[in-house]
Amino acid sequence: MKLKEPLIALLATLFVNVGVNAVQPTPAQLEAFKKLPPEQQMMLYQQYGGDLLTGRQGRDNSFKEVEVIKPRQEDNSRDRRFSPNNYNSEGELNAGETPPDRSWLTDLEKLSKASPRERVLNWDELPRFGYELFAGEPTTFAPVTDIPVPAQYMVGPGDTIQLRLYGQKYESYDLVVSRRGEVNITDVGSLVVAGLSYEEMKRELTAQIKRKMVGVEVNIAMGELRSMRIFVLGSAYKPGSYTVSALATISSALYVSGGISDQGSLRSIQLKRNGEVITTFDLYDLLINGDTSSDMVLQPGDVIFIPPVGKLVGVTGEVVTPAIYELLPDEQLFSTLMEFCGGLLPTAALSEINLLRVVKSGAREVVNLDTPQKRQSQPLQAGDLVRVMPVLDNVVNQVKLSGYVNRERALAWFAGMRVSDLLSLSQSLKVGTDLDYAIIRRENRGESRVEALDVNLGELIQNPASSANLALQAGDELILFNSGTGRIEALAPLINELRRQSRYGTPPKVVSVSGSVRNPGSYPLTSGMRLSDLMRASYGLLPATERRYALVERLQGMGEQISVHAF
Repeated sequence: MKLKEPLIALLATLFVNVGVNAVQPTPAQLEAFKKLPPEQQMMLYQQYGGDLLTGRQGRDNSFKEVEVIKPRQEDNSRDRRFSPNNYNSEGELNAGETPPDRSWLTDLEKLSKASPRERVLNWDELPRFGYELFAGEPTTFAPVTDIPVPAQYMVGPGDTIQLRLYGQKYESYDLVVSRRGEVNITDVGSLVVAGLSYEEMKRELTAQIKRKMVGVEVNIAMGELRSMRIFVLGSAYKPGSYTVSALATISSALYVSGGISDQGSLRSIQLKRNGEVITTFDLYDLLINGDTSSDMVLQPGDVIFIPPVGKLVGVTGEVVTPAIYELLPDEQLFSTLMEFCGGLLPTAALSEINLLRVVKSGAREVVNLDTPQKRQSQPLQAGDLVRVMPVLDNVVNQVKLSGYVNRERALAWFAGMRVSDLLSLSQSLKVGTDLDYAIIRRENRGESRVEALDVNLGELIQNPASSANLALQAGDELILFNSGTGRIEALAPLINELRRQSRYGTPPKVVSVSGSVRNPGSYPLTSGMRLSDLMRASYGLLPATERRYALVERLQGMGEQISVHAF
């Protein structure tokens, strides 16, 4: 509907002043507005949201953020490694006192660099699930009122109803619901609104006003809501009485009051009214399932009672959320614990799940949960710690290419695979690769030992059908070398392995060459290896080498005697 043209400039000035600068409208502006039909008045009122009678801004889109929770102060008295007497009342270290030794905290930094099996935490290192929600303490005890009012809100004594009339009559009321649940409106009378929902109250008041006042349009909103006093008792972080909004629920009251102490239960929070338990609130339903069905709206005088924590069971290792969880008396199976922690990760070793339990003697025992049947039937007790180990890092169906290559890589092994297949699947050989000498590191799983095989790449390239084209096994690693330097460094890990697996009376399968050779150092002893093969491995003699004389030193017997041979 279009506005009358002569009033456009006047009304624009009116709403700019009222909506932006919040200036009291002049009598002339107000009279011009009153001459408009009710439909146009309603359209302008809804569009600009200004209070045309008082000059106040009717729609405040700013949301005032009230800080009601601040981080909890560090409780120095809980530091078992230091006496609380060394601190003053403000938690600061007394003069002349040395700070406590907190070097143990560096263990947490080491975990980020540890292997997956080293990151399996103990009970003392696991967090308590859910308590981080209340990792703060209240900064104010005033109710939070800057929240939207739902349509189902139950109107009660102390609530303020904002009533705006326009059309044939222009008035504004801030109606406070009396103790009898009534509001008194001029020319209408007393109306009972307590016990009605917000939507029902708006419909009832609108119908009653229009019945008594012809040609009047009605706008109704909730003003300041009533506050009420409730109690948070038991194992609360800050037990006591609190003033909360009429919209407060169990969870919001817990949050505003600072939450639950470390000794409190998250599973059996009781709402008591007139001495009777109305409902039991389980925070796990909210944290894990997002279920708020039992999060009831509070009434004046309600008591939120937090009992002591119940049965605690921990889970660590390859699960989604390692933590310590609280179980109810009827929750004692492994499957329940898995629901709480989010289940097993894909890297969990199902054959290495065990249970660490405290027995009556005061010691700990390990219960294997390596089969689905054991995990399904094993009951859990207070203090149990379920440990889920990760799978081993070993990859059983791969071969590796390393050393003097463009990029070290691992490739999938297949039956009948040979060295030529590995080289063709990888990038071409780098310029300067030693084609006379390469090594295959092989794991002999039957004897749990590592051995080395000599490969002549030049012979293999010239004749792929020759014996130099060795068949590969899963787990083999082909090590290539530069024709210049660097092969001793590349062979060092393999040499160390060969030395470590030797025992008394059995020298390590390692040979060494020194003197006038291009690459002096230690080399793996391969099957049928001769002196010429060692010279080939070291990339030959230097130009000024005396070729008519050399010495070979050899261990004999149990390794206690040395013989020297001249060549």
